[in-house]
Amino acid sequence: WVLGHARGPRPRVCFVPTASGDAPAYGAAFRAAFAGLDCEPSVLSLFERTLDAEGLPARLLAQEVLYVGGGNTANLLAVWRVHGVDRLI
Repeated sequence: WVLGHARGPRPRVCFVPTASGDAPAYGAAFRAAFAGLDCEPSVLSLFERTLDAEGLPARLLAQEVLYVGGGNTANLLAVWRVHGVDRLI
């Protein structure tokens, strides 16, 4: 269903598991679910802080789909505000 609403033949789909504290199993389940589909799946971990201030906007804005995982919404919003994700999307 998600890919049916994306533009392009092979959309970039980024899973953002911030609300779960970037639980590794959650990201792994996403990768497994999307691995066989006609898309480019990735996982954005904000707790590991692997992207710098310039890399994060470029990474987010390059996606056709942002798939935001469930969990603690208050924590998600706090972390997004620290990294500026709330302003980017």
